[in-house]
Parts: sequence; structure tokens; C-alpha cells
Amino acid sequence: MELDFGLTAGHLAYLGFLLQFFAYLARDELRLRLLMLSGSAAFLLYHYLHSGAAISEIFLSTAGLALTNLFMISIVVMERTTLGMSERDKALFARFDMLTPGQFRRLLKRGTVRKAGTETVLMQDGAASERLFFIHEGRVRIVKSGQETPASAGIFIGEVAFLTSKPATATVMAEPGTEYLEWDSAVLRKLMKKRPKFRVALSAQFNSDLVRKVASSLPNPGL
Repeated sequence: MELDFGLTAGHLAYLGFLLQFFAYLARDELRLRLLMLSGSAAFLLYHYLHSGAAISEIFLSTAGLALTNLFMISIVVMERTTLGMSERDKALFARFDMLTPGQFRRLLKRGTVRKAGTETVLMQDGAASERLFFIHEGRVRIVKSGQETPASAGIFIGEVAFLTSKPATATVMAEPGTEYLEWDSAVLRKLMKKRPKFRVALSAQFNSDLVRKVASSLPNPGL
């Protein structure tokens, strides 16, 4: 069967082969899958034109592979982009410069966004904490060794205690109106154990946070 521009159904088969050939040469996963999907589309059109209205087993199997590939492409896109994130989540993601969009989505999924209606104690000096916090908006007051230090948004609270399982050595209070994220330490440790790349990325985020605190001379409530 001849198509427009002088192409025949046979040309589609060659096109499908070339697209999938170059897919196997691609190093980037997303590019590979897009080329494979394009090749599958060419083969599907070829089988449809070659067999007329009949739907063959080859057509169905190729369609099944194409749909599976399309599903995996959507996963890769969600891992690499902020597609589908709300404006608030995008603003929050901008603070996590060591995480990929996919890693951030997993972190956010296991946390709870809270807003302090009144002054809220996040950590108590000398007490063990099974929670990790990140201040998104607002301010906190850190009381350590009798000295009080205010701190603005964009910092973790309790990351060292989270990593070492030691009690806090400072009291941290969120001022009214402060928005923060809260995680159950056990849940987060389980995720880090399950996903090594996520563990490395989150540890790097903790290190970056500690560097900023040292540069700002903030007392660390997790030590």
C-alpha cells in the first residue's frame, strides 16, 4: 500500500527499524525510550496497513510494548522534571538543590506539611526526637546553653539527631504562622535504606544545610 509522498508500508518497517536501531545507541534513558516508542508507532502503522482491517497478534504485541514503554517514559519524566508539581511544591523544591525532582517527590510524599497556629516546640533540649523538620516559611527560635538565636526558613531541624539517634541539645520553637515539613524518622530511614541514591542525595542535602548553619553561626539543635 502506498502512502502520501510516495512512501509505502514497507518504508514504515525500515523507519521503525532505524528508530529502534538508534535507540539502542542512545545512552540517555529518556531518549532511548522515546526512540523506541517512535519505532513502535512506525511498526504499528506498518502492520495496520499491511494487514488491512485485521488486527494481528504482532500488532497487539507491538501495541502492548508501546504502551508499556509510554508508561515508563511518564515515570522518567516525573523523575526528571517538576511537571505536575504545585507552585508551592516547586518553591519548596528550589530549597532542595541536592535532590532530583523524583527524589523530592518521594521525600515530600512521606512528610506532612504543618503550620504553627501558636508557638510550637519542635525539639526539646535533652529529649530524644523521632521527628525531622524542615522550615519552609516563617521563623524559629533556637535556645541552647541559655542563649537564644532566631533562625529563618530554609533549614532542617534535627538532622544530626536523625542521623546519630542522639538526644537534642537545644530547644527549638516555631513562631506562630511558621510553615514546616515533618517526617517520621523511622519511615525516612527505611526509605534511605531501600534507595541508596536517595540516601546519598539526602545526606548531601544535610551536609549543605550544616554548612549554611556554620556560615551563619547558628547553633545546631541536633548535636
